[in-house]
Amino acid sequence: MVRSFVTPAAGVVLLLSGCGGSADPAAGASEVLAAEQVFVDEPVVVPDASGTSATLRVSTELDMACAVVFGRDESLGDGIATDADMGGGAHTDHQAVMGGLQPDTEYFYRVQGSGADGNLYRSELMTFRTPAADGGAPGENVASGADVADVSSEFSDAFAAGNAVDGDLTTEWSSDGDGDDASITVDLGRRADVVGGRCAAGR
Repeated sequence: MVRSFVTPAAGVVLLLSGCGGSADPAAGASEVLAAEQVFVDEPVVVPDASGTSATLRVSTELDMACAVVFGRDESLGDGIATDADMGGGAHTDHQAVMGGLQPDTEYFYRVQGSGADGNLYRSELMTFRTPAADGGAPGENVASGADVADVSSEFSDAFAAGNAVDGDLTTEWSSDGDGDDASITVDLGRRADVVGGRCAAGR
């Protein structure tokens, strides 16, 4: 059974080996259970206006380490979206960016992972569709590749300030608890007309 959700928001999850197959309890492996039974709400997917990436979000009732596998057919061979968890452990609010997508294309995906209860979880196959490429999307990203002149703080090397200007939607900068005082200053290296801006969801 394939369930289709075209939703207004999105994010999730880290692929655990064995999540995709059946487990044999008699052999000492954990049982594979339906992920839907631990979802607080159904997963939601928000494609980017360019149609080249989409963010999946889902919350679970128990701490989990999980991942989203996705593809243009039911083999899910296009990629794995890992959970953007700064703490590095199991948790309940999951978010992941699926990159390298094609505009105006239907994708299949499945959420799977390992729960704090020792069980493996796997969702049913679901789908979303990317929008057609937006001809009115912003032009050149003048901040891509710019030099970071100053930053209030960095959560860790994995969330360094340079991630804010590396042009990769699957990486991010996070401050070390600066809240509304978080700031980053970049040197574009030239004069540039800035006609718009876009912020990714942050922490």
